[in-house]
Amino acid sequence: MSSVFPITDDPRYRRYTASAGQTVFPIPFPFLQNEDLGIYLQTSSSEYTLFPPETYVLSGAENPAGGTLTLNVPRSAGDVILILGEAVLDRLSSIVRDGRFSSSLIDSELDRIRIIELEFRRDNNRSLKVDYGAGGLTIAADLSDGDTLMKQGDWLVKGPNAEHIASAEGYAEEAKSASETALNVLDQILIRAPNAFPATRLELKALPTSTITSAYLKEPGREGQFIWKTGDFSARIAADPQGAVYLKADAVAGTAGAWVRAVFTPLDPRWFGAVGDGVINDAAAIQAMLNFAGQNNLAVELPAGKFACGTTGLTASGVPRICGRGRQATKFIWDAGFTGFGLDITISLDGAYSQQVELAQFSLETKAAATGGAIRVVGTSSGAGSVNMDRSTNRLTVRDIFITGKTTPLADGWSTGLTIRNVTNALVDGLSFRGKVNSAGEPNYDSNDAIAYQGDGITPHHVALTLVNSFIIYAKRGVNCYDFEGVLVDNCQIIGVDKGVLFAAATDYPHASVMNSHINAATTCIEITNIKEFVIVGNCLYCELGAFTASHVSVFGISSFGTIGNNIFENLKTAFHVNSITLRDTVHHCLITSNVWKRTNPVNGSTTAGICIWMMASTTWNKAPASVNLFDASGTYLLNQGTNNSG
Repeated sequence: MSSVFPITDDPRYRRYTASAGQTVFPIPFPFLQNEDLGIYLQTSSSEYTLFPPETYVLSGAENPAGGTLTLNVPRSAGDVILILGEAVLDRLSSIVRDGRFSSSLIDSELDRIRIIELEFRRDNNRSLKVDYGAGGLTIAADLSDGDTLMKQGDWLVKGPNAEHIASAEGYAEEAKSASETALNVLDQILIRAPNAFPATRLELKALPTSTITSAYLKEPGREGQFIWKTGDFSARIAADPQGAVYLKADAVAGTAGAWVRAVFTPLDPRWFGAVGDGVINDAAAIQAMLNFAGQNNLAVELPAGKFACGTTGLTASGVPRICGRGRQATKFIWDAGFTGFGLDITISLDGAYSQQVELAQFSLETKAAATGGAIRVVGTSSGAGSVNMDRSTNRLTVRDIFITGKTTPLADGWSTGLTIRNVTNALVDGLSFRGKVNSAGEPNYDSNDAIAYQGDGITPHHVALTLVNSFIIYAKRGVNCYDFEGVLVDNCQIIGVDKGVLFAAATDYPHASVMNSHINAATTCIEITNIKEFVIVGNCLYCELGAFTASHVSVFGISSFGTIGNNIFENLKTAFHVNSITLRDTVHHCLITSNVWKRTNPVNGSTTAGICIWMMASTTWNKAPASVNLFDASGTYLLNQGTNNSG
């Protein structure tokens, strides 16, 4: 390598995306003459157009630092310019021809060879390769315009035509059309078979079953194929008064046979008479469907629609799954004055264990002013012996449910959102709750609990609630848990509440965690009472609104062995301070570390001073090292009134 003209290891190309009007582009690698560079405009993926030399000016030839490209015409935003090293392969010197030896010419020749080697390696690295000792890859020659290549062993051979690939959507449409044609053919076959097409259930019931054993019901919303089956169906007919699945023939006793829907899982509420227009009351039809589903342990598939329920609550027992088409597509709506539970579910016994229930992808709306609860799920008492002792199985799953008022927060909203009683291993993922605000405005809320989770207090306790990816706004209490073992709140937004998350037990139960969440509360963000182990990590906790002193985290009773770390605390109350972390009663062995306090004092800067950490009398062996906590705008970092505590 020449010491006069150093050539560093470089791929010898640069690709730039131009800004509007740009003309100048740097060349950060050396070149010996202008002819050693190609200037290209990228027109599509892997395709380029060469700029003629008269359309640009190059400077910097023989400069080890490179040079500059200046285009004569400004470029449009997004144009891709490729500067490519393409060193000329001609020799520039000859000892024989020149009749003398010139070290500078030889050095220049070696520089050119080095540049050519770099460019050769660059291009070689872009080539297809096979293993050592193998034959080279070969491209078949029988290619037409639009053909693709595909690898077959060590060969590249002709693949599908690009036009055919682009026509895949057309093929799919053809397949759909063929399917519809096949269905039409099936209809014709059924017409020629002992089949009928009654317009209503009354017509279906009147058919002579001695000659007709299959019929397609055409009644709107209840369409479907029915088959005549012999046997005693009297109990099933009685359990299906809407005739959604089982219909008694007029001339045949239910003990001898029935018309049976050929395919009836999952259930559709329209088969039971539901309309879903938001006007006609569908409560009776929905209830009939839930009754039938529970008796037969069948899942329910709710179509898109607005199912008006008036002031009638729905109950379900033995239904494994109730699923809609999306929280904005499938909606239940209750009128003003409704006071019960919109959807009241009992997890009935299934053999030796409690049944599992899944609720997903629908909304519950109310026109009532903080009366009634949206959903209640009641499981089995832990005192029922071995029935509920399989504590490793998920009993309840709630996904993508929206609980809200019909119009505005000042006008309507539920009193309670999701109430869970005596249910082991409940998972709530993606729940949204919007409650009702009192006419006096925030922070006065008429809605009580967005989520309430409670066990029966009998050992062994119910395990556990997992609440993730959920949003709660406007309630006295965001998440209220009592008598349980294990609650995890993770990645949630709980804002516009009086109290954010409450964990409590009659005696010291394990375990409660709040992680990676944003909580904005007027009185207390997180309140813990009699919890044996607790973790509060990675949260953003704000106190705001209300003419009173507040707290970010309050730990009471005989709680112990906890950590409060990596949180951010802020007070947004104008004239009232915050006692941020409060430990009282016999709280012990709590580590408070790596937290950041922006402010505990009032926003208006009054002399009322807030406290970052307050360890009251009877607290013991708690630690809050000041060296690993950051605090600002706070009157007191640590107020220690207990024993064996340290800061």
